[in-house]
Amino acid sequence: MREIITREEREKKDKRKGTIISLILAGLMIFSVAGYAFYDTGREKIDEKKYKELDFILKEDGLWHTEIQGYDFSTIYSPEDTENISGLLTSNIQSYMGKPLFFSYGSETEGIDEITRNINRFVSRVQYVCLDENECEGDWAVKNCTEDNIIIINEDNETLIKQEGNCVYILARERDITRGSDAFVFKILKII
Repeated sequence: MREIITREEREKKDKRKGTIISLILAGLMIFSVAGYAFYDTGREKIDEKKYKELDFILKEDGLWHTEIQGYDFSTIYSPEDTENISGLLTSNIQSYMGKPLFFSYGSETEGIDEITRNINRFVSRVQYVCLDENECEGDWAVKNCTEDNIIIINEDNETLIKQEGNCVYILARERDITRGSDAFVFKILKII
């Protein structure tokens, strides 16, 4: 039988869970950026492609790297691997500059990691949020597509990207979550 707990105990437990998840996400972002900065030096290139006047170099870390206006971007997939993913975005990298970037509670982690590795330096912060009060457990902020930049990454039967207001939906089969997230990065950078 389950132990009966009071409402205060449940709220305290939910708040603690939220804090732990937030700290883990923040730590992951900090360590991934720091690790990338230190690990990048001295790596050899394995392959090289040109795509729309940009050089994409596959390095030993298994990521495709390209430089745009002095910024290094690294993705698991090359633009050629993602150009058949349909979707129209009205936003571009400028839409995210200096603003918070929110991910919907329950979004797929591998997609979040791929996007934050590339645009984290341009946004003021990254945070999980709920789209309505009933969506999440715990003490998560509730945001909306009218005022906030929100990315929702979910599994679906087809792979596509769509935008409604400031919300971007990346929908993909489980095996294509990262490829869909890379397509989003390329689309906001106006590469594809």
